[in-house]
Amino acid sequence: MSQWEQWFKGFIKNWFFALAERLNRFDEDTRMQFESALSKFESNEIEGFVDAWSDLKNPKSVKEQVGIALDLIEEPSKEQIISLKDWFSILMATIELQQEDVRAQLLSLCGETCASGATDTFKKIWSDSDNLKEFLQKMNTQMCEGDNVYRYVNENTVEIAYPKCLCPIVGFDLIRSPMLCNCSSSWLKTNFAATFGKHVDVKRINTVLNGSSSCSFMVRLN
Repeated sequence: MSQWEQWFKGFIKNWFFALAERLNRFDEDTRMQFESALSKFESNEIEGFVDAWSDLKNPKSVKEQVGIALDLIEEPSKEQIISLKDWFSILMATIELQQEDVRAQLLSLCGETCASGATDTFKKIWSDSDNLKEFLQKMNTQMCEGDNVYRYVNENTVEIAYPKCLCPIVGFDLIRSPMLCNCSSSWLKTNFAATFGKHVDVKRINTVLNGSSSCSFMVRLN
């Protein structure tokens, strides 16, 4: 199974599905802004993909058409990757124009969607641990190939230090906007909250997309 099929295709399909559902919940003016912006994108590199986003009031149709379009791709061509990158640039530019509450909902979407694939592992490791320090050690061993990514600060605080950006969308060079770093914050918040059953605050310290050589976050369990 190629990297496209294993990481990108499965993840991005779910991400697009969640995006369609989220855009459908906004008021008509907001939906129309996205429909108008995305309709100006012209590309036939991925058959049916662009047209899929023409009716955001119908998320079921959007998801069906997007799913069909992505399933037809066994391995993306250079032109298809460029096309997706251009589409994402329009999407991110439109998000940036929105009010803060709309931006926050859309930018947290990616992290929430991606988190669903790791939450069970978080919970299993926690159930096998006696305390937070042991939990973080096992997280590093089982999820981070032994790297010291999850670092104990105190019983309520964890530092996370990624040696690079791990987002598949960034890995395929489809988005370089620092706005996407909200997804990582959301990923951490979603998984830690589900695991510990507590309110979680996540503070972003620095990220690759903001020009740093690595990404670091501070998680506080309240």
